[in-house]
Amino acid sequence: MTRHPATRAMLAVSALEGWEPDGDDDEVLDLIDRGATGRLIRLHVLEALPPEATRRPRPGILSRRAPYLIRGTRVLENSLGITSERALERAEALLVVAGGARLLRDPAHAPTTVSGVHASLFGDVYAWAGLPRIVGLTKQGSAFAPAARVAMMAAPLENPADLVDDALASASDTATRATTVAIALANWYARFNYVHPFREGNGRAAGVAALLAARAHGVDLDFTRTDRESWVQAAVSSMPVPPRRNVDPTAHRFEFLRVTMDRSAATHDE
Repeated sequence: MTRHPATRAMLAVSALEGWEPDGDDDEVLDLIDRGATGRLIRLHVLEALPPEATRRPRPGILSRRAPYLIRGTRVLENSLGITSERALERAEALLVVAGGARLLRDPAHAPTTVSGVHASLFGDVYAWAGLPRIVGLTKQGSAFAPAARVAMMAAPLENPADLVDDALASASDTATRATTVAIALANWYARFNYVHPFREGNGRAAGVAALLAARAHGVDLDFTRTDRESWVQAAVSSMPVPPRRNVDPTAHRFEFLRVTMDRSAATHDE
């Protein structure tokens, strides 16, 4: 099935973060392709939820309230009334694809900051969308930036397009625009990945923000040119694991060079 380019781009971003649709998602994806309103898409997503997805959790399980979690579950508090982790994953993923496709269709009105992008993608799902996290996060044995430092460290990373501007201004005459943009975005992405400013959805927000920044500079990113294993490994290898104290964007540079192409060579009709 041929999907709208904006939908395809969002599905590629989602695949790098470990989510891919199945046949049950085709109806919602068709609505996204047609540019249906967010409200209509949200209604379709919620109507497909099984009754058990919104049942109240049993009392006594994890009875202490933890930040971001519904009491009695390991499910993130959400605006959809979902108490099932699996159902929330699907609903969140589809609504993020819809929100991202809207931004890519109309980039002139898209947020310029990554926190604004995150709020646009996740605002229908989480009340804290776009806000710095207040808890520590770890993944695959590596710790992301301490929660107390997130807001400070995220501030200079808010607008990747500005960082691309700086890179282009100082690029050598022999460097191509695509290469310069790719390396600038890789450097930004590696730092952003370590800061991990949001409780959930960092990869998808960063992917969309990078797409918007690249396209604003005449370059495009085709995330189907890489795969999840390579993308995750780049993220793992970039982390400042002792004795190294700084982020290492080397692997991310390779990945961004793989996925970056001159926009004039690509066909888009967002």
